[in-house]
Amino acid sequence: FVILLTVIFLSLVLILAADLRQPISLTAVEPGDNVTLVCNVSGMEFKFFYWHKQPLGHMVQNVAKVICGQSTISEEFKDSRFTVIKRASQYFLTIRNVSKEDEATYFCHTGTDYAPKFSGGTFLAVNDLFNKCKQSSAPESSQEPGQMTI
Repeated sequence: FVILLTVIFLSLVLILAADLRQPISLTAVEPGDNVTLVCNVSGMEFKFFYWHKQPLGHMVQNVAKVICGQSTISEEFKDSRFTVIKRASQYFLTIRNVSKEDEATYFCHTGTDYAPKFSGGTFLAVNDLFNKCKQSSAPESSQEPGQMTI
């Protein structure tokens, strides 16, 4: 029995480790744009599916879940800007009227109770035009750091 549990545990570790090597793509949008992120899943039907959001420097947040075909948006994302749909072997997460607060890595998590699988991720970069304009209009200084002109 202990050997069987060890084999199952090691199998899960290998499955999860293999999934972690997937590259994360980059999607850049402007504030106010709409964006749709895609998660491909195999033709198998899974018991559950999740979209997750991980802002830089913060813990993972659950955006939405699909359990036995029933889609639910998490409370903190229920402002009607977020929708999840499934077509064939793909799940789509649409974010309307994107803001800087939406900038994060989004990834999906699917599988069964005993074989979870993390699928591809996307880093959603939201270009901040206001800060770009402020930075480009700042006067340039020819002084070395720490020097002062009197």
